[in-house]
Amino acid sequence: MSPTVAATSSPHRRFTQAVVAAPDRILLLLFWTCLVVATTLVLGVFRPWTVLPTVALLVVLTWRFAPVRLAGTWIDVWSSAAVLVGALGWAVVNTRYVAEFVVVTRDPGFLTLAGHWLTTHQHPDIPVAQAYEVAHQVGAYVSTGAYEYADGLLYVQGADLLPGLLAMGGWAGGLQAVLVGNLVLGACAIVGVFALTRRITGSLWALLPTATLAVSLPMLAFSRGAYTEPVVAALVLGGLVMAWSAFSRRRRSDLVLAGAMIGAGALARIDGAAVLVGLFLGVGLAVGASALPRLRRALRTDLILMTAAGAAAVTLGFVDLRLHSPIYLARQGAEAGPLILATVGAALLGVALTTRRPWQRLRTLLLTRRRTVATVAVVAVVAAAAVLASRPGWLIEHHIDAATGYGTAVENLQNAAGQPVDRARSYDEQSMSWLAWYFGWPAIVLGFAGLAAMVGRAVRRRDPRLLVVAAVIGAPTLLYLVRVSITPDQIWAVRRFLPVTIPGLLVLATWSLAALWTWLRARIARAGVLALAATVALAPVTTWAGVVRSADHAGQLDQLEAVCDSLAAIGADRVVLINTGMPYIASLRSVCGVEVIEFRSQPSPARLAQARSLWGDGIVGLVTFTEATVSWTEPPEGPTAAAAISTWERALLHAPRTADVWEQNIWVGSITPDGTVTPAP
Repeated sequence: MSPTVAATSSPHRRFTQAVVAAPDRILLLLFWTCLVVATTLVLGVFRPWTVLPTVALLVVLTWRFAPVRLAGTWIDVWSSAAVLVGALGWAVVNTRYVAEFVVVTRDPGFLTLAGHWLTTHQHPDIPVAQAYEVAHQVGAYVSTGAYEYADGLLYVQGADLLPGLLAMGGWAGGLQAVLVGNLVLGACAIVGVFALTRRITGSLWALLPTATLAVSLPMLAFSRGAYTEPVVAALVLGGLVMAWSAFSRRRRSDLVLAGAMIGAGALARIDGAAVLVGLFLGVGLAVGASALPRLRRALRTDLILMTAAGAAAVTLGFVDLRLHSPIYLARQGAEAGPLILATVGAALLGVALTTRRPWQRLRTLLLTRRRTVATVAVVAVVAAAAVLASRPGWLIEHHIDAATGYGTAVENLQNAAGQPVDRARSYDEQSMSWLAWYFGWPAIVLGFAGLAAMVGRAVRRRDPRLLVVAAVIGAPTLLYLVRVSITPDQIWAVRRFLPVTIPGLLVLATWSLAALWTWLRARIARAGVLALAATVALAPVTTWAGVVRSADHAGQLDQLEAVCDSLAAIGADRVVLINTGMPYIASLRSVCGVEVIEFRSQPSPARLAQARSLWGDGIVGLVTFTEATVSWTEPPEGPTAAAAISTWERALLHAPRTADVWEQNIWVGSITPDGTVTPAP
């Protein structure tokens, strides 16, 4: 065993202990920051002078609420330092390839724009009252995509945590800092994988899933753009670290923090509560398995407090949605309702399992037949994995509403891939294969083998730590592998698995390899284990193809800034947008800071003149993607902003391999009283 840091001088010991504790501290800092950001957004007081001092105060007041300290061997010190430096370097390197989602084509677009809006505003709702009156009278629009209009305001779709976190970077660095902000959250998730795995396998083995996640295409793609998955992954991993610590030393505050951190995923995603199902059931089973009534009663109190903390975090997330995204919440109610019921049911069942009646006889039977129960659990996990993996050979899933835009998207993907058109096909049966595309079958097989073995060992040895980890990873993994509920193009579809399944399977695969290393003594056998580990680590690199060194939607930022500069040069703070396919209205409103109305077909000069007149005195600008959609006072010399935009391939049958480049031109002008348009210089 490596010598511990305690053998060194006191200042050096404090420094090395701080290095070892840093991964855990980073996850706690992220949690407190998320809590403050979400609360200040709900209260409408999201500004630097309210957020930053409050975060600092919370960190000071809660400093002692850290997970149990590790032994602090030199392996712990150097591996922790390597991960901290590596995560920072990973974030810095990827700033070169950060995605430029500044148009609402998919989620990162509105999340980026919402983050930029919050850099200068204390609440996320966007006022458009005057523009709405003009649009109403001329038959135009003020909202598009993920923005909904009500009562003079535009409400952005979804929870506000991620935009708030991105805005914190924007306070210092503007829009460019907003764009790179999710890389910081991705680095936190990478650190989180290490923080959890080292408690299960040791620090040296923990480097394997950390590096594998960092170089994987899903982690790169969803951290370079404004996706909610990295921050949820970091919170879940941090919560698992606290849960592990809670059962290692039986400290109530650790378990309460575990519930709050995992529940905080609902601050970023409406389905964030799904992970709590596994936590409530896992902790409930662990507490209920205790044969000592007095201990069970004490742990029941811990379970109830943990449940309350998780519920409080979820409630805060839904309050945010109710205040700042009410239309989205109402529309998603049909899907969110069953999830909330499942979470409440899991909480009630978890508490019920800790009571004496009617479970005592069953508890006694299970405790005396632990080996049999463990064998059944292992077989069940293996069988479930086999069924899920084999589905492409005997099942075709249809869960898409063919009459909606999702059906159209599926049809377009099928046409591009040369597949028969089936607008209702959801491709859920391919979910396990999707994971293998990015991580290879060895990692997936080792991951599920690890899940089965962990469940078996947790039952045999009555280890609550392993049981909770297996339940938290297993529950949402099973949920989304069965029903992905997403448009099935890559790399978009695999985002469902980033918060829990991908890091969880990598942790479990590493646990399998560490167990094999311990069990096998022959050199040739251990060489095989190392070869498997190398396969797991290197498999994601083989999927990089032609996209890893390409910034998704590159070119859109410079083009948008050129449009904003042109509007500012002609003095236009009110704009008519002619949208012939590109949802640009939120980009102009959030980044250029102008009032905008949108025509979705070619307007006559009379309608343009009417819009200008209704807006009163001053210059009214015009933005169009097609030169021929307006009557110019003189022919434009060329487009105001021309761009070659690079986007990652949207593939149906494989991981993305290429970046497609397409041209987009934008013309800017000012509307004259007769409805013609003068080109901007």
